[in-house]
This record gives sequence, C-alpha cells and structure tokens, in this order.
Amino acid sequence: MLDQLGLNGYRWFIVFLKQGDAVIINVSEAKTKLSKLIDMAYHGEEVIIAKNNLPLVELVAYKPKAKRKMSLLKGQVNIPDDFMDENDTINAMFYGGNS
Repeated sequence: MLDQLGLNGYRWFIVFLKQGDAVIINVSEAKTKLSKLIDMAYHGEEVIIAKNNLPLVELVAYKPKAKRKMSLLKGQVNIPDDFMDENDTINAMFYGGNS
C-alpha cells in the first residue's frame, strides 16, 4: 500500500484502527501524493491526513445520500396554456421597437 504512494523516503506511520489498517499522512506529503491518496480512498482504504502527526481529517469517497426523485412536484404546479406565447412588451425589450 505504501509502495503505491512512493513513500519510501518520506516520514509516515500506520495506525491500526478497529476497522483495519489506516494510512496517516502529514499535510505536506499529502499535497504531493493527493491523486494517489484519492484513489486509495475511492477503493475503500482508510486515509487520514494529519498536521504535525496529529490526525485532523479523514479522506473518504463521496457517496450520494439518495437518488433524485423525479416528478416530486407533479400536480402541484400549474402552467398556463399561453406560457409559450410571445409577449410584445418582452420582445420590445430584447429586440427594440415600440411595445
């Protein structure tokens, strides 16, 4: 896992949590390895970003809370029959001329 990041020459440490192994990486190293850290988090690995070796934030993959519901306002919105008809006042504002 750490070889994927290329962290052989960097300061790093691993913390064992209840859920399994987590990579804790300092902000300065995380800046240079962000793409790889994002990939690791996307694939389910636990990535924690620390400042001065103090864990601050956890990098997690985005999971939408729920799918969008279509037709949520169906029957509650009334569109008038003349909705698409042209309005002389608005045409005058856009195209010039007298209203």
